[in-house]
Amino acid sequence: MEPEKEEHLEKKPEEKFNLMSLPFVAFRKVMYQAEFFTILNLSLVSKRSHAQVRSCALQVTDVELNLKKSFSNELNVMFKGEKYSWGVIETVNANNAGVFVNPRNDMRFKPICSRILGILHKKSVDTFRFDRSITLEDINEYWDMIEEAKNIYIASDMLTRPEMDMVLEKFQKVNSLFVDPALPLFYQGFTNRKFEILYLEGPNAITLPDFMKIDTDILLMQVSRFENWELNIFLKKWMELPKTPGKLDPRVIRIFNSSGDISMLQDIKTYPWDPRHRSEYYVIYLDNGVMAIDCSKGFDLVRGDGRIATVLIRETSFDFLVWEHQFHDVPRNAILC
Repeated sequence: MEPEKEEHLEKKPEEKFNLMSLPFVAFRKVMYQAEFFTILNLSLVSKRSHAQVRSCALQVTDVELNLKKSFSNELNVMFKGEKYSWGVIETVNANNAGVFVNPRNDMRFKPICSRILGILHKKSVDTFRFDRSITLEDINEYWDMIEEAKNIYIASDMLTRPEMDMVLEKFQKVNSLFVDPALPLFYQGFTNRKFEILYLEGPNAITLPDFMKIDTDILLMQVSRFENWELNIFLKKWMELPKTPGKLDPRVIRIFNSSGDISMLQDIKTYPWDPRHRSEYYVIYLDNGVMAIDCSKGFDLVRGDGRIATVLIRETSFDFLVWEHQFHDVPRNAILC
């Protein structure tokens, strides 16, 4: 009896899926489901793939260039809530220390940065951050990438007056400025600039006259040396109608780690919260989230032009909130404060 012959089935060659053949709407949907690393790699395949990816006009939360403490540079892209990073090691002149340092290699880093900005239709990064002291040479090195940055984040251990002046002079289009280290003593450079957000994390010795000249929509101060009588003067000045045309009236001032009390409201007429006139919560939209501040126990000030402001005096903080819109809807993702 002859053994049975095994039948060998011929395998059909697998058909490769051509992503580029998808209709544009479907292709764009696939891009939003992919990791950003994959998107970047696809843009590098050919001119056609680069054009197709770029035509998607993908939206990202933030593109940041960071000069790190470790003397490495990093480009960060926030896409769909995930952070994607590319880095390069810098040269450090350490001849005097007698140590060997790897030379800088921007041959790949800068082209990749340019490619990323290109497919996102951006001329500059959104945020320029430095975690170490920088010089004009550092700024010039990456000027093409940071010239139109809207956010500046200073996170160095120490900040000198010339360094702060240099940043304010070079970056004229900044909307938000975040300063972690202590400010130079009695620094006055903020009085000649307009900001949407100014956040001062470290100690500062800003005087009351300079404080009142700051032109910003939102002012956040982690530390303050203001006394009750100084804040009383500020509130009385706000009650007067604005005398400087074009000056941005602060909408939000939050001072933390302060020890204010009710005496700052001396000789100022205030009103308790009336639900008919304003909301219980004041909503603030920031880059890192949404805050809803409970103002039910606040003191309301009413100016001659009808504007309402609420003062919150807590054990360790002072809040001054101007109601441009008297009723705020609280988003579901808001953090209740």
